[in-house]
Amino acid sequence: MHYALYRKYRPLTFSDVVGQNHITKTLTNQVSTNQLSHAYLFCGTRGTGKTTCAKILSRAVNCLTPINGEPCNECEVCKGILDGSIFDVMEIDAASNNGVENIRQIRDEIVYTPVKAKYKVYIIDEVHMLSPGAFNALLKTLEEPPAHVIFILATTESHKIPATILSRCQRFDFRRLSVKDISDQINKILKLENKTADEKTVRLVATLADGSVRDSLSILEKVAESNSYEEAEALLGVIGRGKLYNIAESMADENIDDLYKFVDELYFSSKDLSLMINELTAVFRDLLAVKSAVTADNFLDKSEEDIRALRALAKKYSYEHIVYAMDTLFEASNSFSRSPDKRAAAELCLVKIAKPVFSESNDALIARLGKLESRLKDLEVNGVKTVQIPEQQAQVQPEPQKSEQIKAEPKPEKIVTEKKIPPMPEEPPMPDFDDSMIPPPPEEYLPPVPADEFFEEAPIPEEKPLPTATTKPIQEKRPEPIQRSAPTDVNPSDEEGGPWQELMALKDIADTVREKDRGLCALLANYCRAVYNKKQVVFLCDNDRDLAELKTPQNMAIISEALEKNRRVGYEVKVAKGNINEYVKQNSTYDNIESNGYFDFN
Repeated sequence: MHYALYRKYRPLTFSDVVGQNHITKTLTNQVSTNQLSHAYLFCGTRGTGKTTCAKILSRAVNCLTPINGEPCNECEVCKGILDGSIFDVMEIDAASNNGVENIRQIRDEIVYTPVKAKYKVYIIDEVHMLSPGAFNALLKTLEEPPAHVIFILATTESHKIPATILSRCQRFDFRRLSVKDISDQINKILKLENKTADEKTVRLVATLADGSVRDSLSILEKVAESNSYEEAEALLGVIGRGKLYNIAESMADENIDDLYKFVDELYFSSKDLSLMINELTAVFRDLLAVKSAVTADNFLDKSEEDIRALRALAKKYSYEHIVYAMDTLFEASNSFSRSPDKRAAAELCLVKIAKPVFSESNDALIARLGKLESRLKDLEVNGVKTVQIPEQQAQVQPEPQKSEQIKAEPKPEKIVTEKKIPPMPEEPPMPDFDDSMIPPPPEEYLPPVPADEFFEEAPIPEEKPLPTATTKPIQEKRPEPIQRSAPTDVNPSDEEGGPWQELMALKDIADTVREKDRGLCALLANYCRAVYNKKQVVFLCDNDRDLAELKTPQNMAIISEALEKNRRVGYEVKVAKGNINEYVKQNSTYDNIESNGYFDFN
């Protein structure tokens, strides 16, 4: 029977686990010193070794002859756990057994001691899939289990685990494996399988695994029989870093023809265009890291060939253009599933990155300004860089040779004719001064003023002295505030017990109640009427629900306080269910309506 590579080469000891030394070292120390916890929680992404370490730990704690905290895998208990004949170690898939009944079954079983092993071990995989009721059922059992029970929980989404469960477990976080660690493991397995693969193919498999050893072995089975790197790319359906670098260079050079040709080639090759968008996003992420970080070689986890290609490509992009390209790729990736034509969406995305002028966003404008700044730096006269003159500029004609200069005839000089300006006309001479030009005195042409006539001047009014500190300031008489809701005079009906009258000030009382209770204010203003007779005020409701809400002691106290603020002191407040027509007659007149500005005439 053929076993998959990830099943065939699953680690059997802690030392075989790749890239998780910080966890395996702690677990071996706990087993060797017998300082075990009653509950463990293994967190991490897929294929990082959570379930594998849980199985190794279940054998290590029950092994008859452990070796430095490692299981021997040779004793009766280890072999029984490996082949599944010992039921003291149980592995449960919480994705399909996530109900309360499943956890109750575990709770009922743990009271019994193990049959052959030393500990009963329950491995609950994908524990975050348990229902809230199942977590509650597991809570008390997990906190104080019997001494012979160990729980090992594994999950890929630790944020979905309740805090009450997390606080009762010893947590271990599994890391993603680097490309180098996965490549070493692939080469080791290829040697055991007597197969060979070139270094580029192994690195491609390790990169596509995304930190998962299990995924890398699954991918390796596809390309194990390939003869070249190009054939491996075709089998895996990837585009390849070389083609992605070429398309990024075409976008930097605004070569639109290559972009359409590239998309057309992928489309007719039945490649997933959304995968192209995702891989281009990874390329521009690497470009941003190379251009902005000095130590990008340390954390990019790329080969030296890729680093050189990225550095050469980063020189053609500005920071603003890289950020704009990443935003455009993110937007295209989000809208790709809703696009009716994925080919047109991919072409539009690439063209918008190549020519930001086609986009109206602020990022596109910033990218255009960044490209313009880089070109202006290249055009500096005293700079280090040299710039080629674009073809659009007018070509300067070469200077004629000496022989041509001798043979060339001199050009005739232009004769400039001066325009004659006409002379200015002469001004007439000023006449000589004569005594006849002096005007006569005013006595000769003004009538004489009579001596007995004069005008009395108006007396100047005396200034009033300014008020001193002892004088009282003049106080302006301001009108007294008008109380809208309170009557100025007591209605005779209040004292004599006349007919019932409608309380027209109910709106003002409701406004006063607003400060204490908005709900009561809305109830009085919209659903209640009020009548009064002598010293009684009755609030009328249409239904039992409003009546019950209104007659509570708290609301009655608020209403009484509002009546007193509206100058109705000493009134007895009551509530009743009924119609106002039962109290107030239909032919109302001015005499039985309180004078607050609202009148009703029939």
